[in-house]
Amino acid sequence: MLEEALRFYNEALDINKKIGRLLGQANALVNIGLVYAEQGKKHEGLELLRQARAIYLKIGARTGGYHTVEKMIERFNAN
Repeated sequence: MLEEALRFYNEALDINKKIGRLLGQANALVNIGLVYAEQGKKHEGLELLRQARAIYLKIGARTGGYHTVEKMIERFNAN
């Protein structure tokens, strides 16, 4: 099930890159990062969350997604 989710999130990331939609890219990176974390790939997941945070900051999206990523990064770093 996680592999299927990962496939769809990567497809979403590719589509958002092609159309230049940064918010969609950030959201896809968050989802991929969470799947990686669920698979036990904490470092890979954390890196993707950091990439998403950088995009949120770049576009000035300090909304729910940004705050969620901040909390997730803190939690990953605490463990």
